[in-house]
Amino acid sequence: MTKWREFLVEHAKFPFPHPVENKAACSTDISLEDVGRVDPKWRAKYAVPDETLVQNLCRTLDNILEDTIFPDDIRADLLLKFGRHLQFLTFGPREMEDRTWSTNRNEYESRMILDKGFFPAAAFCLEAYGGYLFTNTVEHVERGLSKVDYLGMVDDKRVVLVEAKSPSVMKAVGDSLPEHTVELNWTPGGDLVSRVLLKAALYLGLREMEWLFLTCHNSWIICRLVSDNDNDNPFLAFSRIFSIEGSSQPFRAFMGAILSVLNGVPVQASEFHPAVALDTIPEGGEGGPSSSPKDIDGSGEYRGRSTANISSTRPITRSRATASHDAVESELMFTLSFPHYPESFQVWAHLHSLPNNAFALPHCAENGNEKRRLWLTRHIGSGSTGNVWECHFDNGDDLFAIKVVKLRRLSDVECQRRFYNEFEVYLSLEIAYQSGQLRDRISPHCYGAFEGDGTGVLILGLCGDTLKDWDELNFSEQTQVYGLVWDLHRLGIIHGDLEPRNIARVPGGGFRLIDFSESVRHTCVEMSVRHMVTPFT
Repeated sequence: MTKWREFLVEHAKFPFPHPVENKAACSTDISLEDVGRVDPKWRAKYAVPDETLVQNLCRTLDNILEDTIFPDDIRADLLLKFGRHLQFLTFGPREMEDRTWSTNRNEYESRMILDKGFFPAAAFCLEAYGGYLFTNTVEHVERGLSKVDYLGMVDDKRVVLVEAKSPSVMKAVGDSLPEHTVELNWTPGGDLVSRVLLKAALYLGLREMEWLFLTCHNSWIICRLVSDNDNDNPFLAFSRIFSIEGSSQPFRAFMGAILSVLNGVPVQASEFHPAVALDTIPEGGEGGPSSSPKDIDGSGEYRGRSTANISSTRPITRSRATASHDAVESELMFTLSFPHYPESFQVWAHLHSLPNNAFALPHCAENGNEKRRLWLTRHIGSGSTGNVWECHFDNGDDLFAIKVVKLRRLSDVECQRRFYNEFEVYLSLEIAYQSGQLRDRISPHCYGAFEGDGTGVLILGLCGDTLKDWDELNFSEQTQVYGLVWDLHRLGIIHGDLEPRNIARVPGGGFRLIDFSESVRHTCVEMSVRHMVTPFT
């Protein structure tokens, strides 16, 4: 009779599609907003190589399985799960086609192979061994933005995370993993290895979980977050890169991590001594865009008008020259950290007013001689360029909305252009409102635009829920919304993305238009319409 552990050692092996390596290997930055959400007890300070991590997981699996007999009646079915052929959906005359997967070119194909091979085999084994129901799904962390490729769950218990990578990324990371302990710098930027390790630490820390597997199917790296109430130095242990070719170790290590969590069986501790010498990970990274509102050309995109006529009961806040932002004191700070976190663990973004920002912050933003600080409390939604959060100022109860846009990387130039475009629309609408061209606001009240730490923000009045469908509106409400769009058109602006999601209700009645990042300037030859009609029929 065959034992479970003997069967897995011999047969838990998968095809090895030829990895096609591209020269470009990159990974996105960590989310600065989400860093502030990590409990200090779960925020790894160091990344520590653990040469025994794979073997310890396999040994733990063997200890859990012990001498459990493998049921012969499932042998044929399970061998097919580990076989040389994987099933893929096709769009031809047959619904399913069996074929050998010969190459692995990118992250998409890595996911396909995992979805059709590795994960179904794991689910089959867990059900056959212990009646466990294994599922894997994409998951956003609660109150945060960071999305993990796969959250592995067994009977509704979170057990393991998996991040799919391309073969190129896995090879680049595997070739450059530090030989010794490194200190983790919880800021965006840095080279590929630092980004990958930081994201692993972030994903595990946000979810307060222990195990994350990085893989392209062909090769694997295991990450383990070590944290407990008695540990003042939480750290991320990581294995060396290892291959699935002709080896059952990846599958057995994966099963060992899952069953150790389910059975409460600890895996041999990863060792770390804070006094050891540290390696360093280079802080390379891509440079960010350098344009500002005045750099955006006039090729049809909406341009703001002079701000000279905007009045305020408080002095207008203007920034220093953009180029000198890094050398001056910030005017505003925001964080997603919880107020009860120790100050040393709170992560703040430091911001400066845009050069032509003529808006005034609300009175509740005043904080004596202290910096103005915003606490982001709830994720409201995502717009075309960024994410919107509910927020409040220090010692204030009034709630506002803040739109946060990433401006750090060269690839963010288009987001930056749209961010400045939206800001200038708000400037124009404020001028029109204060000059009497508008009887009422057609957009949320804007309290200013700021940038810094690779981020741009708009501070806005907080509206209610947005529409989900035009059918929600009765005739009277349709007429109100049409009036807002007509007023916007009168000012020479086309919204550019007029969808229900960009119409927000106002507490007490009424509506506001939101998200002007796609807006364009428009000049009518003649404005002669006399009668309103509904555009929603």
